[in-house]
Amino acid sequence: MKIQMINLEKSKQTFKFTRSILLMDAIFFIIAGYPIYVNYGQEMLLSVLIGFIVTSIGFIVALYLIEIKYDDAFNTFMALVMGSMLAKMFFFSGAILFVFIFSLLHQIGFTIAVLISYLYKSVTEIIFINKISSKSRLPR
Repeated sequence: MKIQMINLEKSKQTFKFTRSILLMDAIFFIIAGYPIYVNYGQEMLLSVLIGFIVTSIGFIVALYLIEIKYDDAFNTFMALVMGSMLAKMFFFSGAILFVFIFSLLHQIGFTIAVLISYLYKSVTEIIFINKISSKSRLPR
């Protein structure tokens, strides 16, 4: 079993990504939280907050796993990027399905929060993956 050491210099990108994702979530939640609470109530606000948290966890874990392997071959790097996209799609679809079947959360609020946060977090992830790949020894 091969144990891989995590270089702190490499993981700084994950910390920057986590900080920017949480900052964007906080800004969006501050701007939209009060109108959502006034117009739709506490149940909708809780659903939106949980939607943001679920997508944040998915994106942070995916970028961390990509960043660990970014010094490997280009094919491995691209397989990780595409695999993380597929894994996130299944994870978020499963979360939405779980809310629809088993949860008492507001279904539409949760789904809209997941979709909106997925969009802006995808853009942020692409920017950070581009930074990671430009700093690595991947072939151009």
